[in-house]
Amino acid sequence: GIGPALEATDVISVLKGNGPSDLREKAIFMATETLKLVGEKNAEEKVLAALESGKAYHKLQEIIIAQGGKKHISIPKAKYFYNVCAAKKGIIKEIHNKEISLLATLAGAPEEKTAGIYLRKRIKSLVYKGEILYTIYANTKQNLDTAKRELKERDPIVYEQG
Repeated sequence: GIGPALEATDVISVLKGNGPSDLREKAIFMATETLKLVGEKNAEEKVLAALESGKAYHKLQEIIIAQGGKKHISIPKAKYFYNVCAAKKGIIKEIHNKEISLLATLAGAPEEKTAGIYLRKRIKSLVYKGEILYTIYANTKQNLDTAKRELKERDPIVYEQG
């Protein structure tokens, strides 16, 4: 996701053993490299074990509690959302990051913590007509409408007929 709450949701999903595969791979790589820097042996195995056992998520809970937060993590959701669907069947060729970021900003992110964009498909994904490509989240109808108007000018996802 793009936007504070959506990004936090993805991170928590990874710590729970799920989450977007690309984020999971990056997290495993970075945690492994960090452990190697401090001389840990079998770093990647330890990282994978911490994710699979739930130890990584429980450590996050401990940190949150130590800072005065609640054990059960509840991330607020935006008041409004709009699903952008595929107009035709095809394979996603490109996702224009600048345009996705612009839509997230128009929706209110990062100032509005729950606003942003949640990508539901990745490059090389096969999509069918009517399938959700991404969702725009906003806390005001005005911000959502502004982002939707921008969609008429440009589409951040390019796909080829498949």
